[in-house]
Order: sequence, then C-alpha cells, then structure tokens
Amino acid sequence: MKQEEINEIADLHFPYFSQYMGLNLATLPEDRIPDLRLDEKTEDCYTDHMEIVLGLKMQFFNECKEEKDVDATIMYLMGHEMQHCLSSPDKAWKWGITYGTMELAKELSNQIEGPYARKICRPQDVETFCGDMRKKGYYITVSSLNQFCHGIQNSLEDGRIERIRSSKSRLFKTLTLAFRGRFWSECEVEEYGTNAGAKLTDILNQILLVSTVGAYEKGFVKYYDGTPEMALMESLLPDIGMGVWSPTCRQCMRHAVSAEKKLAKLFAETAKDEATLRSFLQKLAQQLSEGEGQTGEDSGRGVSLADEQEDTDEKANDTYNKLCKEAGDEDAKDTSSGNGKEDEKASNKNSASGSDENGKEEGKKASGKGSASEEDGADDKAAGSKGSDESDEGSSGNGNEPGKDGDKEGSTKGDKRGESGDGKSSDDKLPEITPGMLNSENGGTDSVVGKAGSGKGVDAAKIEKIIEEAMKAAAAQAVSIKEAAEAKVKKPSKDNSRPDTSKPWTESDDFKARHKDTKFSEKKRAYDIKDQLPAPLKAKADTFRKSVEKLYQKETTLYSMNRRSGRLNPNDAWMLKAGRSDVFMRKTENKERKYCVYILLDNSGSMGYGRYSKRDIACRQLAVIEEGFKDYVPMKIVAFDYNGVVIHEVIKGWDERYDRNCSWNYDLHGRGGGGNMDAYDIEIATEELNARPEEKKLLIVLSDGSPAEDTPGDVQKAVKRARKGGIEVASILFGNSLSGSEIEYFKKMYETNCVTTEPEKIIDELSRILKQFCFRK
Repeated sequence: MKQEEINEIADLHFPYFSQYMGLNLATLPEDRIPDLRLDEKTEDCYTDHMEIVLGLKMQFFNECKEEKDVDATIMYLMGHEMQHCLSSPDKAWKWGITYGTMELAKELSNQIEGPYARKICRPQDVETFCGDMRKKGYYITVSSLNQFCHGIQNSLEDGRIERIRSSKSRLFKTLTLAFRGRFWSECEVEEYGTNAGAKLTDILNQILLVSTVGAYEKGFVKYYDGTPEMALMESLLPDIGMGVWSPTCRQCMRHAVSAEKKLAKLFAETAKDEATLRSFLQKLAQQLSEGEGQTGEDSGRGVSLADEQEDTDEKANDTYNKLCKEAGDEDAKDTSSGNGKEDEKASNKNSASGSDENGKEEGKKASGKGSASEEDGADDKAAGSKGSDESDEGSSGNGNEPGKDGDKEGSTKGDKRGESGDGKSSDDKLPEITPGMLNSENGGTDSVVGKAGSGKGVDAAKIEKIIEEAMKAAAAQAVSIKEAAEAKVKKPSKDNSRPDTSKPWTESDDFKARHKDTKFSEKKRAYDIKDQLPAPLKAKADTFRKSVEKLYQKETTLYSMNRRSGRLNPNDAWMLKAGRSDVFMRKTENKERKYCVYILLDNSGSMGYGRYSKRDIACRQLAVIEEGFKDYVPMKIVAFDYNGVVIHEVIKGWDERYDRNCSWNYDLHGRGGGGNMDAYDIEIATEELNARPEEKKLLIVLSDGSPAEDTPGDVQKAVKRARKGGIEVASILFGNSLSGSEIEYFKKMYETNCVTTEPEKIIDELSRILKQFCFRK
C-alpha cells in the first residue's frame, strides 16, 4: 500500500482506536490516561506515558496490503503500548536505568581495575568513573551505559507486558503471535561476530527475541555453538526467564540489572575501540526502534506504583517462583510453609536492594484494577469477536472443556495445544508459540524461557508452520477489527474546512497608524489542523455541544403565525368555530448572528509547555468549548505573549471552520511564549470586537497570574474602556495554589466578572459565562 493510503485509513479510523484505548485504560486515574497520536512522519513506536505515539512509517506498515492489515497493525502496536501504560511505572523504570547504570559501572570497574575496583554509590560516581576510563583508553560514557541498560531492560519488559496482555486478551494474543512470529522469521545471524561489538550486538538481539518470542535468532546456534558467547548467552537465560515472568516491573528491572552485569566484560572489550562502540550503539538504537514497543528513558508522568496493573495470575506467579528457585534467586518463596504472604513481603523487601525509597512500594498490588475478565471483554467486544465468555481464556486445566480456570498464559503448565487458523485447538500437537516463549523441543514448558537445549531443540520447520498458522488467524481477526472500526466512523461527505483568508484587522493602515509606537505581530499558525481530538475530550465536547444546541434552538427558533397549514396555534384554536383556517404556525430560523466571543489565552512562560502544564490543561478546556460553540457563535481564540514584541498567535479565526479542533492542534503544535502585556492585548481585542457587526460582544481573558510588563492600573483602564464601548469583559484566573494576594491583585484589575479556579475547572466557569452571555433572554 502507498503511504498516503495508510495515513488515510489511520486517520479515518482514529476515533475507533482512540475510543478503544480509552476503554482499556479506564482503570487509570483520568489525569494519567495518555493521548493517542498516529504520526505519519515517524518510524518510532513508543509511549512516554503522556501519549502513545504510533509511527505510520514503521516497517510493519510496509507489509500492509489491505485496509484490514493497517487496522490490525495499529491494534497490535497500540495494545503493546497500552500495557506499558498499565504495567510499566515510571518510578520502577527509572530505577532500573539509574541502578543498572551504577551496577554496570561497578562491574566494569571490577573487570578493568581489578583489585583497585572502586565503590559506586551515586550517579555522580558513574560520571567520575567514565572520565577516568577514557584516560585509560576505554571510550565509556554515561550515555552509552544508559543506552545499554535501556536496551536490555526494554527487551525483558516488552516480553513481560506482552505475556501479561496476551493472558487477558485473545485479540492481542492472536496479533502478537503473528507479528512477533513474522519479526522472528525475518531475523537471521549470517556470521560469527567479527569483533566484540558485533558479538555483543548478536547477544542483545537474542535477549530481545528470547524475551518476546522465546527462541534464538536463526543461525545463532550454527555460528555460536561451543563458543564463549553461547555459554554467556546460556547464563543469561535464567535472568530473561525471571524477568519475563516477573509479577511487577520493579522485579523485572532487577533481573535486567543482573543480565547487564554479566555482559560487563564483553561491553568493556567493545569500549576499547571508539568506532566499534559507536557502531554497536547505533545498532542498539536501531533494535530499540524496530522492537515495536518502548517506554521512554525519561518518560513523563506515567502510571504510579500504586496504580500498576500487576500480574496477579496464580499460574504465572507460580512459574516465576519456580524459576527463582531454579536460579537460587532471592525472590523464591517457600510456598509449602503456608506463610506465602510473609514470604512475599520478605521477597519484595529483598528485591529493592539499592534503593530503600523505591523498595517500600515494590510489593504493592493494583487493588484488582483491570482484571483479566474485564480487559478481555473490552478487547473482544471492541474487535467484534465472540466476547470474553467464549474466548480462549475459558479452557480448563485439561484443555478439553471450557471453564474459568483456563490456560490464561497459554503455556504455563505445559499445555501442548496448538493454534489452528480458526483459533480452535488442533490435533497435531504442535508446540504453541506464546509471547515470551516460542517454544522448546518438549512442546511447552514452564521452565526458563527458551531454555530447552538453549535453542538447539527448536524445530525450525515446526516454528515456521506455527507462524504461518498464526498469521492466518491474525488475518481473520483483522477483518473483524476493520468491521468494528468502520462501524464506529462515517466518512465525511465533503471537506468542510474553511480557512480564514481575510486580512487581519491588525494589518489595516488605521491600526498601524494608531499603534506605531508599539511593536505588534499577529501570527498565523505554522502548522496544519490535522490531529483529531482524543476520545475522552471528544466525549466531553459532544456532551457540551448538545447542551449548547438545546439553548441555541430556544434562542433562534421563531414561529410564523396565521398560516393555513402547519402546527395548530393553541391561542387561536377558538377561531376554528368562526370558520377561520389561518390558525396554524410554522417554525422559522433566525439566521442573524447576534453575538460574538473573543478569547485571549495567556501564553507566557509561566504557563509551561507540554502535557500536564497549565497551558496544556487550558488548551484542553478550550478545545471542548470550541467544539461546542463553533457552529453557533462566531469566535476568535488568540494566544498572547510578549518578547520585545507583542504577539497574538491565532488559534482560531472568526470564520474559520475545520472538522478538526483548532485549540487541540495548537496544544500539540503551537509555540511557547515569553512574557505578557495584558493591557495592550485587551486594547487590541477591544478594537477588533468594535469592528464586528454583532450586537453583543464578549471578551474573555484566561491567565495564570499578573501581567509581567504592565501594571494593574494599565489593565484596569483597558478593561474599563472595553466595557464603556459595550463589550462585556470576563476573566478567569487559574492555578492550583493561588495565594490571597494573587487573587486580590487579579480582582483589582478586572473588578467584576472575574473568577478564580483550578485549571481543570476552566471549562465549567467558561461554559457558565458563555451560556449566560449568549443565551440569556
């Protein structure tokens, strides 16, 4: 398919994907639910917990042949990132990077400095160590250590979250088998590593594939059998297995750190040559890009430890415990003692080594949020499948009859069922590919992931056949996904966009003459209005729009009386007895627009920038207001700031009309500002409102504080001039911790119609003002 076709399909079905994502992440607090962005310009796929970004230029989309393939690809990638949002807390992830970097540096010091190895207790010690190593000819930097740790922990966490999600969702499991299987089938080692960097690259590729697929890359055993690198890889299998089956992200990170330390010697050899290290890091970055799912290294405000959706499945936890016992790991529990809870507490306490603060929260549970049955039902219903009651999760332990105690992990207890193309159990006893375990020679084991013969026992022909069958099943699921998506959306009959092509009022000769002493610029947007509102905001906007529509109809609906047909006028019914027939009335619409609204949004530096900033919250509220009023009220929205020049960046022009939301696109793509001159901004808005033909005019100022470049007296004078000219002025001061002096300062400037509120409640106050102004009798 052409890239333009892929972009069009993704854009058309965006409402379905956004709604599906909101449904599956509903267990998170509202302020922690990320936005969905389908980016046609990037090849990356990641979440920073503030948004889920799916790059439509990813290699997976290159293989799409039909519309259903695009939908299935998006669903797989989105499902992966959603589970990161549910199960990969920022605190645990960042702990893994920080602690892993320190432990790796400590082990490198042991390898390089031997008996003079240093203690590394703080991140600052790592910087000192790296500086000293460069003097000794090792090109080690903090950045390279971070990237190395990031790659390993990302591989293990990807395998863990795909295993968890597959156990809860038949849809995701089917798609994962196909996409991960295809990814594995395209990978192959073609030679024994020519240097330490090449060998290290091959090992990191095996860590990713064993974590997510459960098998070595094709050709790895052929070229590495009997080598020190194969022995090293075999020593990593317990860490990979425990990481993938870990109940929590924090435990997974601890096992990733263990794997990183075992690779320290090979990393040190790689770092002896700067070009070799640079080549290795470039390939590692490519692996992270091609691995489909990533959690940003410096991810933002993600799921908390308290909200983390842990793996509470007993079979999975039994598997993890067994793996820990085999490896002699400190998380192993003695379940025979009957003191499981006490053992679990001790285990969680031990696993927090290196960070007492984080360790306190390690063992927290997710309070039952996002249970398997709830999430599976959401996935199945969203994709138009049978529903959770008939999913593959309902299989009893013997694999023959449905029941609630089914094979939730797919291979936890050695179930040898295969997946045929129609999703039913097959009779050929093929080993089943499952996320985190593409299988061993014995057809399924709860032993270390990928263990059996260290990959030697894997039958490539059987694996290829399983992948082929999995892709057939995924194709069948793709059809139902496509149908579900198309049922949720309607193609627009035509493009309703109407850009504002009129010359700005501020460009008139009269305006320039009056404002020649002040530098002023009205900026038109430097971005396209393309991004769609996320489902949660769209739902709020639809609700608000319906209330506006009712009020608008009351205001604009008139009746033409004394008609010979139409609706009987009750007041004239008595005239029927007199033989009169002109006693009916008909509705007519008052097309005249009697009012207009101008909104000034503070875009100063104190508003911040990015998700969860005051600017972001204000723009989200404005997006809802804009969506509700754009068909009924002429409205201009402008962001103002000052940086030697007074700047008005137009968010929405008076008569502009787009199917997409201007305020939302400004939130995503608009620039950040500097200071602010509120008085001058109000004067400009006043002049522009005075030039409008409407009878009733409203100016609203949204700000988070005092004008940096004006005095309260300047603002007060500007507001009085506006009101004297017949313009109603209202102002909303927002902030989460406003002081009494700030509020007094604010009221002194605006005197009346001024409201103080939290950023999240702007819409309530602004809606009230707009309704009162536009629709009052």
